[in-house]
Amino acid sequence: MPGSQISVKNEIRVRKWVAEKCGSVLKDLPKSLLEDRVILQDIDKLQNPELPLEQA
Repeated sequence: MPGSQISVKNEIRVRKWVAEKCGSVLKDLPKSLLEDRVILQDIDKLQNPELPLEQA
């Protein structure tokens, strides 16, 4: 049984929430500058409502 589709507005809210939570967690973890850049690029992709989640 496939999952239910959420509204665009709710999807944007979810993506923003996930990005905020990821940012909070990342602040507390040791990491390198390169890792930070890659992770932040992925977070930026998550926040793009035009990009399907499968490509984010």
